[in-house]
Amino acid sequence: MSEIISLAELQLAARNHGMPLEALRWDVTPVGLHYLLTHYDIPKVDPVTWRLEVDGLVERPLSLSLDDLRSRPGVEVVATMECAGNGRVHIEPHVFSQPWLLEAVGNAR
Repeated sequence: MSEIISLAELQLAARNHGMPLEALRWDVTPVGLHYLLTHYDIPKVDPVTWRLEVDGLVERPLSLSLDDLRSRPGVEVVATMECAGNGRVHIEPHVFSQPWLLEAVGNAR
């Protein structure tokens, strides 16, 4: 790295965490070991009035409440997930970001 990681980036790193790569030995990353990246503040929502709106260039716009979402059938998929910024600490020139090395990866269900 040619540039020093800034205080603001260290604060991002304290808010987020990577996964110990040894956890890749499990088919599904154990709870609590999956990497975490929070881009924005976590909103406080009113569960009674909150809605998910799907509109714009879609065939059928939707407006769903939390109860609508919770009433839908659950589906499980096992997939490997990797943050698009995994390894970005090595990008030259340096860009301001969460300073990931290689630990932003995990297997989720």
